[in-house]
Amino acid sequence: MKALTIFFFASSVIAEPFIKSCGELNIPIFKPQDRVDVFNHWRRLIMNEIGVSNMMELKYDPNLEDEIRKMKSCEDIIHGSNYRVSTDEGSKRIVQNLVKNLPDEGPRGPRESLPYSAEYINPAQTFVAWCHLNVKCSKEYVDDQNRKETFKTDNVVIFGPKGTYFESDFKIGKPGSDCLNGIVPPKPPNYYM
Repeated sequence: MKALTIFFFASSVIAEPFIKSCGELNIPIFKPQDRVDVFNHWRRLIMNEIGVSNMMELKYDPNLEDEIRKMKSCEDIIHGSNYRVSTDEGSKRIVQNLVKNLPDEGPRGPRESLPYSAEYINPAQTFVAWCHLNVKCSKEYVDDQNRKETFKTDNVVIFGPKGTYFESDFKIGKPGSDCLNGIVPPKPPNYYM
């Protein structure tokens, strides 16, 4: 019995941690700021395409990284009071409603692809952080055609400082006119993730 107790204790101590690394990219030639620039480029495109007047610039936030580090299992990957996790069906429906009048350009066009990136384009969010996991987490959801799908990832991306997402977060008007200090890169980044 004593040997069994020692085995369980030792295996829990040497078990691989849930979080592998934070703020890094799997492609070493790129810097984390490159990924933030890509997010801001997408946000700028949406701001101009839909006419979002309050799209703010994203910046990497180590404090959000700390929120991810508190997660110890796949079940812990949920929205918090000061952040939202990048995959959420509710926010997807909000963006579907916002982009429904865009031209239909097929499966890779903005009308079809943007709802899957809903958290990335919430104009009220100003911070982003990500961590790579040592495990693959999966989540089931029902797609637009009422089919059951499974989403798998070994990354967690969160956005803050808001823990909510409403259609009213999007102010429609002259792009950028409701931004205090909101700016986005003037040109496309030099790579896409």
